[in-house]
Amino acid sequence: MAAVHPGGARPSEPRRWPGDSIEACEAEAFRAEAASWERVRLVERYLRGQCGTLALAVHDRTGWPTVGVFDAPGGLFTEKPRHVACQAPDGRYVDARGEGLDEAGLVEGFRLAGGMSLEVRPFAPEAVRRMFRSRTETDHILAAEHLAALLPGLAGPAEEAEGPRPF
Repeated sequence: MAAVHPGGARPSEPRRWPGDSIEACEAEAFRAEAASWERVRLVERYLRGQCGTLALAVHDRTGWPTVGVFDAPGGLFTEKPRHVACQAPDGRYVDARGEGLDEAGLVEGFRLAGGMSLEVRPFAPEAVRRMFRSRTETDHILAAEHLAALLPGLAGPAEEAEGPRPF
């Protein structure tokens, strides 16, 4: 006689509650995996070219100042940032990777192979809007809607209930 496992599942099956069908358990596992992949896609989107639209969505929601990751003096990107984020009142930074990033965490991934020093400086929301004015209105609307998936602590109750629209 085979050993009985918690929830009646064999080690190769997803854990389930008694009475749940295998199909229901598999569907739930699929939904969880799909949500995880959607978050990965959103993080990539807002770290690779759409960071300003997300920073503006956070700024518009919270009023927090926008900041840019710039090359230190002598670098190529001393006037135009490599990345844009927001700074929370506690001094930590917020971008698609989450809330509570310190300066080292914020600049992580934007340093080139040459090891150029980077610095975080204020970057006015108006300057961010000018820099990202070529983005469509839809990009800005989607960034605001994706706040619930990326930064649940900043989402309002309606957004938490509905969830983001896929892009």
